[in-house]
Amino acid sequence: DVTVIGTTFSTVNNIAKKIKFNCYSNNKRLILDENHISKIDTLFTDSISDKSLAYISNETYIVKKNKLTLCKSVDEFLNFFEQ
Repeated sequence: DVTVIGTTFSTVNNIAKKIKFNCYSNNKRLILDENHISKIDTLFTDSISDKSLAYISNETYIVKKNKLTLCKSVDEFLNFFEQ
């Protein structure tokens, strides 16, 4: 099973007009909690704003300039963005 959760828009004539729910930063963790998802197998991210997701991921990959970097811990994830 794959669950996709993201930003929700209202539309008019199939054109996005207004954000109903912005799935960004801590809102991502909030919506996962609301859907009873407490663990992520693999997280791909390009942003420190996904820190709350890194804590519940078995694997976290940082995507930067077409390169994947596997973080072996949340500390490694945080250190990557402090560079």
